[in-house]
Amino acid sequence: MSGQLLRVNVEEAKVTKRLVAVMVGFACYWLPIVFIDNIDIAHGGEPTLPRPAYLAYGFLLYLSTTINPFIYCATDKRFRQEYKAVFWKSFGFKCRANNENNDA
Repeated sequence: MSGQLLRVNVEEAKVTKRLVAVMVGFACYWLPIVFIDNIDIAHGGEPTLPRPAYLAYGFLLYLSTTINPFIYCATDKRFRQEYKAVFWKSFGFKCRANNENNDA
C-alpha cells in the first residue's frame, strides 16, 4: 500500500512541476502583453509606447505559442521520446527506439 501511495505522490509532484512550468511560461509571455494593452486602453486606445515595445509585443505573441512543447519536453521523459520519434520520422529517418521495440 505504501509503495503505491509513494508512486502516486511522485507522479503528483511531477504533474505539479509541469503545471508550474507551464504557468510561469504563460505569465512570462502574456503579462507584458496585457501590460501594454492596458497602457494603450488607458490612453484612449492610441499607441503611446515606443516602437520596440510593440515589436516585442508581436514577438511575445508568437513565442508564447511555441513554449509549451519545449516545457513538456523538459519535464516529461515519455513526451520527449515521442517528440523525438515524430521529429525523426518527419524527416524520413528511422527512429532507433521504435526499431528496437519492433525487433523484440
